[in-house]
Amino acid sequence: MICLVGFMGAGKTTALRGLREAGLRTADIDLLIEQREGAPIPEIFERGGEAAFRAIEEEITLATIADGQHDAVALGGGAVTSGAVRRTLSGSATKTVWIDVRPELAWQRVEGSDRPLAHDREAFNALFSQREPLYLESADLVLPGGSGELSPRILHLVEFLDRLPEGARILWAADSSHGYPVFIGPSLLGVGLLDRDGPLADRLDGRSFTVTDQEVGRIYGPALRGIDAQIEVAAGEASKSMATAESVLSELARLGATRSDHLVALGGGVVGDLAGFCAATYQRGVPVVQVPTSLVAQVDSAYGG
Repeated sequence: MICLVGFMGAGKTTALRGLREAGLRTADIDLLIEQREGAPIPEIFERGGEAAFRAIEEEITLATIADGQHDAVALGGGAVTSGAVRRTLSGSATKTVWIDVRPELAWQRVEGSDRPLAHDREAFNALFSQREPLYLESADLVLPGGSGELSPRILHLVEFLDRLPEGARILWAADSSHGYPVFIGPSLLGVGLLDRDGPLADRLDGRSFTVTDQEVGRIYGPALRGIDAQIEVAAGEASKSMATAESVLSELARLGATRSDHLVALGGGVVGDLAGFCAATYQRGVPVVQVPTSLVAQVDSAYGG
């Protein structure tokens, strides 16, 4: 079961609608609460206070997840404050998707509404800060707010979550075009991210060519599956040069690489920059997959490359 979590105004309802249009059986916990209580949520808050509402929310959330009648459920913004709900979300039967949104955008979306906890900007921001770690703790997949149009890709990534090592998660990185998934966690090299039936199959055709340095290639190269050829350069900053780029481009030409193939940058920042440059200059539009093996590469060359 897919469980959508996130702060008010994140776009959970939009994402749920996209999943419903994709053929999934869906449920919105807020709507279920209103149906059972026979009143809108602001009235329920006013009638019994937040503590009473949270008790109702917890009960209906746990029951809805347990009954197995739905493929996807959108939880209320405060559902993760319940320890029982978080424990349920951590189980193998659920795949938790956090629709992440910055508080500034969330406030723009809910300001002036009748939401009980959206009347004071300062209190709103404080509430966001309290809940954000709980969303992160619960999440298997993190999506930027308003990503309902990504439903087919959401489903594809959710299906792959069972193959990830414990503690790993997926982050969808938004860019000016279609965005791309980022896989974060331990022992990811051997889980088949580049397999023909893997999570990148919808965007990677053709053959895979690894660009790496001699040290990293020796240590990590054998762990990568589905690689057709490995191109190695000397380790160190000196390899970030036109001469080294020319050698990589020449080897790609010798291998008969085309625009339908892709490069895999396996290594630190030098390799990440080098492979990205070569992918862009060999033939325009050659995809590149960044597999950073250093912290600097993870936070620098691997993003936006």
